[in-house]
Amino acid sequence: MNHWMSKTCLKFTPRKKERAYIEFQYDGFCRAQVGYTRKAKQLLSIGSIRDPCPFGSVVHELGHGIGFFHEHSRPDRDKFVDIHFKNIRKGE
Repeated sequence: MNHWMSKTCLKFTPRKKERAYIEFQYDGFCRAQVGYTRKAKQLLSIGSIRDPCPFGSVVHELGHGIGFFHEHSRPDRDKFVDIHFKNIRKGE
């Protein structure tokens, strides 16, 4: 959370009685749904106590929790990406 707050205008605060919030959980996975869910509680998985997700993965999953998709999954990605096939090496 500090990583996101130090690089963006986001501010995370401890939950009081808010209906919508992010809850971190140890369930053995590194995953999160993207953005607000109808359940209001957004579960964000950060590995297990014995094997926590790496820092970068937690930052990545928190990005999903606040609404970021993978760039390659954006519905408008083809409007902004040019593939230069001549620059792609042939497989061996």
